[in-house]
Amino acid sequence: MEVWPGFGSSGRIVVCTRSGLKAVSRQELPTPRPSPASLPHACTAATVAANLEREGHRVLTEREIMAHERSEGERVYSARVREDRFHRPDLIALADPPEAIEVELSDKSSRRLDEILDGWTWAILENKVSRVRYLCSPRAMPYVRRAVDRMRETADVEVEKLEEERHARRLPQ
Repeated sequence: MEVWPGFGSSGRIVVCTRSGLKAVSRQELPTPRPSPASLPHACTAATVAANLEREGHRVLTEREIMAHERSEGERVYSARVREDRFHRPDLIALADPPEAIEVELSDKSSRRLDEILDGWTWAILENKVSRVRYLCSPRAMPYVRRAVDRMRETADVEVEKLEEERHARRLPQ
Protein backbone atom coordinates (compact mmCIF):
# COMPACT_ATOMS: atom_id res chain seq x y z
CA MET A 1 0.00 0.00 0.00
CA GLU A 2 1.05 3.54 -0.66
CA VAL A 3 -0.36 6.49 1.25
CA TRP A 4 -0.43 9.83 -0.56
CA PRO A 5 -1.20 13.24 0.87
CA GLY A 6 -4.74 14.48 0.41
CA PHE A 7 -5.97 16.25 -2.67
CA GLY A 8 -8.42 19.07 -2.04
CA SER A 9 -10.82 17.81 0.64
CA SER A 10 -10.18 14.13 -0.04
CA GLY A 11 -8.05 13.35 2.98
CA ARG A 12 -5.16 10.93 2.58
CA ILE A 13 -5.27 8.64 -0.44
CA VAL A 14 -4.41 4.97 -0.10
CA VAL A 15 -3.32 3.22 -3.29
CA CYS A 16 -2.93 -0.53 -3.45
CA THR A 17 0.26 -1.64 -5.22
CA ARG A 18 0.64 -4.78 -7.35
CA SER A 19 2.09 -6.67 -4.36
CA GLY A 20 -0.78 -5.39 -2.19
CA LEU A 21 -3.32 -6.71 -4.69
CA LYS A 22 -1.51 -10.04 -4.68
CA ALA A 23 -1.53 -10.12 -0.85
CA VAL A 24 -5.33 -9.79 -0.80
CA SER A 25 -5.80 -12.26 -3.68
CA ARG A 26 -7.06 -9.63 -6.13
CA GLN A 27 -4.44 -10.05 -8.88
CA GLU A 28 -7.20 -9.77 -11.49
CA LEU A 29 -7.52 -6.05 -10.74
CA PRO A 30 -5.36 -3.55 -12.58
CA THR A 31 -3.02 -1.48 -10.44
CA PRO A 32 -4.55 1.96 -9.89
CA ARG A 33 -2.78 4.83 -11.61
CA PRO A 34 -4.46 7.96 -10.32
CA SER A 35 -3.51 11.31 -11.78
CA PRO A 36 -4.21 14.79 -10.42
CA ALA A 37 -6.93 15.16 -13.07
CA SER A 38 -8.71 11.92 -12.14
CA LEU A 39 -8.37 12.10 -8.34
CA PRO A 40 -11.47 14.19 -7.54
CA HIS A 41 -13.68 11.80 -9.52
CA ALA A 42 -11.97 8.69 -8.14
CA CYS A 43 -12.27 9.94 -4.54
CA THR A 44 -15.94 10.83 -5.01
CA ALA A 45 -16.78 7.46 -6.58
CA ALA A 46 -14.91 5.70 -3.75
CA THR A 47 -16.90 7.68 -1.16
CA VAL A 48 -20.19 6.79 -2.86
CA ALA A 49 -19.14 3.11 -2.99
CA ALA A 50 -18.12 3.11 0.69
CA ASN A 51 -21.45 4.68 1.70
CA LEU A 52 -23.38 2.08 -0.29
CA GLU A 53 -21.40 -0.79 1.19
CA ARG A 54 -21.88 0.63 4.69
CA GLU A 55 -25.64 0.49 4.00
CA GLY A 56 -25.38 -3.20 3.06
CA HIS A 57 -25.17 -2.99 -0.75
CA ARG A 58 -22.60 -5.02 -2.66
CA VAL A 59 -20.79 -2.69 -5.06
CA LEU A 60 -18.33 -3.16 -7.90
CA THR A 61 -15.95 -0.34 -8.78
CA GLU A 62 -14.98 0.44 -12.36
CA ARG A 63 -11.77 -1.58 -12.00
CA GLU A 64 -13.74 -4.54 -10.59
CA ILE A 65 -16.28 -4.25 -13.42
CA MET A 66 -13.45 -4.31 -15.96
CA ALA A 67 -11.88 -7.40 -14.35
CA HIS A 68 -15.26 -9.17 -14.14
CA GLU A 69 -16.07 -8.46 -17.79
CA ARG A 70 -12.62 -9.63 -18.84
CA SER A 71 -13.08 -12.93 -16.98
CA GLU A 72 -16.60 -13.40 -18.43
CA GLY A 73 -15.38 -12.61 -21.94
CA GLU A 74 -18.26 -10.19 -22.52
CA ARG A 75 -19.47 -6.73 -21.54
CA VAL A 76 -21.80 -7.82 -18.75
CA TYR A 77 -22.36 -4.36 -17.20
CA SER A 78 -21.16 -1.94 -19.90
CA ALA A 79 -23.42 -0.05 -22.27
CA ARG A 80 -22.73 -0.18 -26.01
CA VAL A 81 -22.32 3.40 -27.25
CA ARG A 82 -21.15 2.60 -30.77
CA GLU A 83 -20.71 -0.55 -32.80
CA ASP A 84 -17.19 -1.01 -31.46
CA ARG A 85 -17.25 1.07 -28.23
CA PHE A 86 -18.67 0.54 -24.78
CA HIS A 87 -19.14 2.74 -21.73
CA ARG A 88 -18.45 1.29 -18.31
CA PRO A 89 -20.28 2.82 -15.31
CA ASP A 90 -18.39 4.20 -12.35
CA LEU A 91 -20.08 1.72 -10.02
CA ILE A 92 -22.47 -1.22 -10.16
CA ALA A 93 -24.75 -1.92 -7.20
CA LEU A 94 -25.29 -5.66 -7.43
CA ALA A 95 -28.93 -6.71 -7.34
CA ASP A 96 -31.12 -8.65 -9.75
CA PRO A 97 -30.70 -6.94 -12.19
CA PRO A 98 -27.86 -4.63 -11.16
CA GLU A 99 -28.03 -0.83 -10.96
CA ALA A 100 -25.48 1.33 -12.81
CA ILE A 101 -24.22 4.40 -10.99
CA GLU A 102 -22.55 7.31 -12.75
CA VAL A 103 -20.72 10.02 -10.82
CA GLU A 104 -20.64 13.29 -12.76
CA LEU A 105 -18.57 16.16 -11.41
CA SER A 106 -17.99 18.19 -14.57
CA ASP A 107 -19.85 18.83 -17.79
CA LYS A 108 -19.59 16.51 -20.79
CA SER A 109 -20.51 17.47 -24.31
CA SER A 110 -24.18 17.01 -25.17
CA ARG A 111 -23.21 14.60 -27.95
CA ARG A 112 -21.23 12.40 -25.54
CA LEU A 113 -23.99 12.41 -22.90
CA ASP A 114 -26.62 11.57 -25.54
CA GLU A 115 -24.46 8.69 -26.77
CA ILE A 116 -24.00 7.30 -23.25
CA LEU A 117 -27.69 7.66 -22.35
CA ASP A 118 -28.71 5.92 -25.57
CA GLY A 119 -26.37 3.07 -24.62
CA TRP A 120 -27.89 2.88 -21.14
CA THR A 121 -31.39 2.81 -22.62
CA TRP A 122 -30.45 -0.33 -24.54
CA ALA A 123 -28.67 -1.84 -21.53
CA ILE A 124 -31.87 -1.38 -19.49
CA LEU A 125 -33.98 -2.95 -22.25
CA GLU A 126 -31.54 -5.89 -22.39
CA ASN A 127 -31.80 -6.29 -18.57
CA LYS A 128 -28.09 -5.72 -18.08
CA VAL A 129 -29.05 -3.11 -15.50
CA SER A 130 -32.36 -2.21 -13.87
CA ARG A 131 -31.72 1.51 -13.96
CA VAL A 132 -29.02 4.14 -14.14
CA ARG A 133 -28.51 6.63 -11.36
CA TYR A 134 -26.56 9.79 -12.11
CA LEU A 135 -25.13 11.45 -9.02
CA CYS A 136 -24.17 14.95 -10.09
CA SER A 137 -22.29 17.91 -8.74
CA PRO A 138 -24.12 21.24 -9.05
CA ARG A 139 -21.87 22.04 -12.04
CA ALA A 140 -22.76 18.85 -13.95
CA MET A 141 -26.45 18.66 -12.99
CA PRO A 142 -27.91 20.94 -15.72
CA TYR A 143 -25.99 19.15 -18.49
CA VAL A 144 -27.13 15.70 -17.39
CA ARG A 145 -30.74 16.83 -16.85
CA ARG A 146 -30.89 18.33 -20.36
CA ALA A 147 -29.47 15.13 -21.84
CA VAL A 148 -32.08 13.02 -20.02
CA ASP A 149 -34.81 15.40 -21.23
CA ARG A 150 -33.63 14.90 -24.83
CA MET A 151 -34.02 11.12 -24.61
CA ARG A 152 -36.78 9.81 -26.86
CA GLU A 153 -37.07 6.42 -25.22
CA THR A 154 -38.41 6.05 -21.73
CA ALA A 155 -35.70 4.56 -19.60
CA ASP A 156 -35.23 4.32 -15.88
CA VAL A 157 -32.59 7.01 -15.51
CA GLU A 158 -32.52 9.08 -12.32
CA VAL A 159 -30.56 12.27 -11.82
CA GLU A 160 -29.73 13.26 -8.26
CA LYS A 161 -27.54 15.84 -6.61
CA LEU A 162 -24.48 14.64 -4.75
CA GLU A 163 -24.36 15.67 -1.12
CA GLU A 164 -22.30 18.82 -0.71
CA GLU A 165 -20.08 17.24 1.91
CA ARG A 166 -17.30 15.76 -0.22
CA HIS A 167 -19.86 14.98 -2.92
CA ALA A 168 -20.96 11.85 -1.05
CA ARG A 169 -24.46 10.59 -1.87
CA ARG A 170 -26.20 7.91 0.10
CA LEU A 171 -28.75 5.92 -1.82
CA PRO A 172 -31.95 4.67 -0.21
CA GLN A 173 -32.07 0.97 0.53
